[in-house]
Amino acid sequence: MIHRLEIENYGSIRERQVIDLRIPATAPDLERFARPMGDESVRLPTVVAFFGPNASGKSTVLRAIVSAIEFAAFSVKLDPGASMTFLQPFRSAEWRNRPTQIQVDFGANWIGNRPHVFRYTLSLVRDAADGERQVLHESLQVRDRRRFRFLFKRDEQAIRCAKELRLPPSDARLKAVRPNASVISTMAQLNHGLFGDVVEDLVSTQRNIRGYHASPDTEGALSFLDTNREALDALIFQLTRLDIGLTDLTLEKTPYGLAATFLHEGLDEKVALPEESSGTRSFITNFPALWYSLKTGRPVLIDEFDVDLHPMLIPEILRWFQDPAINSNQAQLFFAAHNVSIMEALEKEEIYLVEKSRDGASAIVGLKDIKGVRREPSLQRKYLGGVFGAVPNIG
Repeated sequence: MIHRLEIENYGSIRERQVIDLRIPATAPDLERFARPMGDESVRLPTVVAFFGPNASGKSTVLRAIVSAIEFAAFSVKLDPGASMTFLQPFRSAEWRNRPTQIQVDFGANWIGNRPHVFRYTLSLVRDAADGERQVLHESLQVRDRRRFRFLFKRDEQAIRCAKELRLPPSDARLKAVRPNASVISTMAQLNHGLFGDVVEDLVSTQRNIRGYHASPDTEGALSFLDTNREALDALIFQLTRLDIGLTDLTLEKTPYGLAATFLHEGLDEKVALPEESSGTRSFITNFPALWYSLKTGRPVLIDEFDVDLHPMLIPEILRWFQDPAINSNQAQLFFAAHNVSIMEALEKEEIYLVEKSRDGASAIVGLKDIKGVRREPSLQRKYLGGVFGAVPNIG
């Protein structure tokens, strides 16, 4: 589970923004709040929602997490000297040459197969010679008891590792780390066991974000369902509950790839996926990521979560993550949305508001951190009334 995020000079985020998901001790002990393995003194939300006007920076928060994951896991595949276009700083002359930093605190069981809290920090800066981005600092820390200690620490190309990694400064593998590649992805490619486990975990984080925007991958979803009967059966069960008249879904291999067809009550012929409603198509596209997250406990990040989905379906999906009987693996759902009626299915600890100033910089605040916000079923009304800010200003 993700505990805390720091983002600075990334996309529309200029000044450092801290998103601390840890729930205050004064909050009631609701069953939707999970006590993560590795630190049961902490409670965390299993649903984290970002609301705000168009272009306020909601997607930027999700992209920051995805960018850190993709750099840590895949950057070794970049060509030497290649630009890291997915890690762009705030677009102003003053901030262009300042470091971009992303820091994530999260739980994993990479040491001794026991859960620990880890902290990954990535800082990049523009090279004065060629203007390309390169690593200024990268580190992975693990918390023992109450203190973090470094597993590795990198300042530019100087890398130091804890003894347990068995990577002394003279190890040739460390010298293979390029200025535009992560220590983690490089060591994983060079068959270091722990870093291989780290990359395997990171790449299993589910998301619909590719590049700068949400990118539905229907073909990928159908391919996953075709090779995972359990997931397909779960999808059919949900569709028959949520889609009136739909009774079955069949996947068929065609010369043009996989095709999904549907049986409906009262119809003599099957209905092809492109003929189904946009809501049904959207649900099918996102379902494998949601299912896999619940099955494995990996986080899932969904941008434009509410697009095309029926308002009555969204609370049902949220319930899958909020109900510990369903979400026994403590998976977290992070999403950005515009439909503020979703707030009626959320507690204030699950809601974050994103607002952009007139000079283009995004700011993020959690409802739990705004003084005077009561636990009452009127968060949507107060938000639309401008009490919390971060609402569209039209006209």
